[in-house]
Amino acid sequence: MSDSALPPQEDLYNAVHDVPKPGSIKVFGILQIVFGSMGCVCGGFGAGFLLLMMSDPGVSNAINHGMGTNYTEGYQILQIGIGTITLLLSAFQIACGVGLLKNRNWGRTGSLLYATLGILLSIVSTIFTVSMMKETPDKMINMTFTLGSGAFGLIYPCCILFFLTRPKVVEALRAR
Repeated sequence: MSDSALPPQEDLYNAVHDVPKPGSIKVFGILQIVFGSMGCVCGGFGAGFLLLMMSDPGVSNAINHGMGTNYTEGYQILQIGIGTITLLLSAFQIACGVGLLKNRNWGRTGSLLYATLGILLSIVSTIFTVSMMKETPDKMINMTFTLGSGAFGLIYPCCILFFLTRPKVVEALRAR
């Protein structure tokens, strides 16, 4: 039998196989959508509370007094900025989760960008919050809570960076 009668040989190195995709792609796709949705809902409530605070002088004065006893001036502006960035990151997180569930590489790279920005936001917000604390009897409690929250906020982004950079995940989403 001649070579022309044989079916064409494919490049076996680049052949697409029906190898199952790593489960972490689907898991992180779902987690991105769930956590992003939670961030949007919480951000929405935060914005609503801010509007309530601005519209009612009684509530505004109580919040200002409470914040003023523990934090320096400008802390509310810091919180508004962090809340806005978090709300935008949450919407981005949902889009990345959809990309992961559709097995698209842009979902993975977007998730890695989200994780990097999330780590930076957690570290920067923790540093600014601690630096804006006043000397009060509650300072150690507030600092412990702030540092614990900052450390807790690093767990999920670090997991994203670890699991979505595994060679099998990168290979499964390559050129998609």
